[in-house]
Amino acid sequence: MPNDNMVVACALKAQADYIITRDNDLLSLENYEDIKIITPEKFIGILRKGLA
Repeated sequence: MPNDNMVVACALKAQADYIITRDNDLLSLENYEDIKIITPEKFIGILRKGLA
């Protein structure tokens, strides 16, 4: 999980809207602060709908 902490810290610093991952530890969070944590497939669906 320490590597996950680096990913989340980077996303916070970058003010990211999403973390796109297949990592089950991160996916189990679903959200961290205002950052949505989702799979690549779900993100592609969001892009196709024009919601990102």
